[in-house]
Amino acid sequence: MWDIVYAIYRWVPLKSPNNPNSYGTIHEQIRKTRLFLDTYGVSEKERILFTETLIRCLISLTDFMKSEAKNGNRDFQANIEDGHLKLYIDDIAYIAEKKAEIMNGIISI
Repeated sequence: MWDIVYAIYRWVPLKSPNNPNSYGTIHEQIRKTRLFLDTYGVSEKERILFTETLIRCLISLTDFMKSEAKNGNRDFQANIEDGHLKLYIDDIAYIAEKKAEIMNGIISI
């Protein structure tokens, strides 16, 4: 599920409208997310954990970025300086804010 949520994050893309790599409204993002999940046969049980899994995945990524930068990795230091960490943090907040809407759109009732 970790790979699926990250693929959706990147390819839908399921990102904040403030992110320059974002595309479409939340409704379009949800439609594409559901299509992706349907196509890959993701179960209802797995879909219930979708937003939590995506948020955990992105938090793990931000923690790794910060750790690598703190340990002297210049690539990660440059990424943080260029604003990539802030984009991930903003996307986490966006997904958390839109959680109920996303869940209603991806789970069959």
